Amino acid sequence: MQCANCGTQLPQGANACPSCGTISPLFHKSVGSSADGSTAVNPAGVSQTVTSEEEGKRSASSQPQKPATYYGSQPYYTSEVNPYAGSASNPYEASSPYSTEVASPPPEGGISNPYGDLYASSPYRTEAPPPPPTVKKRKKSVGFVIVLCVVLLAVIGAGVFVFVIKPGTGSPSQSVSQNQPASSSDRQALYNETISTPPVMNDALSGPSNFGVDNYTGQGGNTRCFFRLGQLHSLAKPTYFSPCYAVATNYQDFILQVKMSILLGHSGGLVFRADYSNDKGYQFRISMDGTYVLNRIILDQQGNIQSAGEAVTSGSSALVHKGFNQTNQLAVIAQGNTISLFINGKYVASATDSTYKSGQVGVYVDADAGPVEGAFNTLQVWKLS
Repeated sequence: MQCANCGTQLPQGANACPSCGTISPLFHKSVGSSADGSTAVNPAGVSQTVTSEEEGKRSASSQPQKPATYYGSQPYYTSEVNPYAGSASNPYEASSPYSTEVASPPPEGGISNPYGDLYASSPYRTEAPPPPPTVKKRKKSVGFVIVLCVVLLAVIGAGVFVFVIKPGTGSPSQSVSQNQPASSSDRQALYNETISTPPVMNDALSGPSNFGVDNYTGQGGNTRCFFRLGQLHSLAKPTYFSPCYAVATNYQDFILQVKMSILLGHSGGLVFRADYSNDKGYQFRISMDGTYVLNRIILDQQGNIQSAGEAVTSGSSALVHKGFNQTNQLAVIAQGNTISLFINGKYVASATDSTYKSGQVGVYVDADAGPVEGAFNTLQVWKLS
């Protein structure tokens, strides 16, 4: 090979002419030329200007080859064809920073998921999620409805039953609740209708009778029962009470009634559900000041009466005829635990007590600071069912 400048024969492998120093084509082939192709550097580091004529004398085969790129386009030769352009298999086509092609618009409805339905929940998916499934309301079973109806019918039936068994006004055959006092209208109606029927006991108290009413003296002469002028008299000295029993009687539920006049002293009335052997039982008395008391006689452990008894109920009433020798008609309804009081045919009060269930009936007087004497007649009893 000869030097392109002076024609000197170049040694094999020489990068420059040993005579004139011109750069040989072999040097360009190994290191390349400058960026514009017009300036070359000799081995001594001296820049040389290569004319276009000299450049033209160089063979085409001695020109250095430009390195190929692996991108969608080559920055050095934009006219050359990109071997990957248009290939569907090139994974770098859309994202290459050197691509000169304009990206196609995204499909209608948003960016599609490149992974298909297998990854439908991908965060890159833009489709709206499907609506939640409609929850069907659970229907009540026929059995449940039947049970509910049975319960309602049972409640209604219970209410009707309670209404039916409630005592009716004025019916003597219907029972009154034993747990609480009945109404005044019920008690008054029962009294009125019952005494209009024949009594089971009707003792005039004009003398000893088959009901066990008789002359009696007790407490060392401090109490007495005796007959005078067709009436039974009861007498008690101060601080004593004097009961006169119909010892042959024993009643449980009944109406008891008697007529009484106070001749001396203060108080007198009826005894019922009593035990004549120890005087325990109930006492209903009125006093000349218009007061009334329902007492319960209690015995202590030795069998002695505890004072004057315990008041179950008490009060005052204008129905009392005050004064000596005034006749007052007293009555009680003893039915179960309910005891109702009447003065001169009118209802006064009711109370409940379950201490005594049955016993003898009779009359009595009760003395306080002074003696007391009362006269009684027409002792009557009506049994209640």
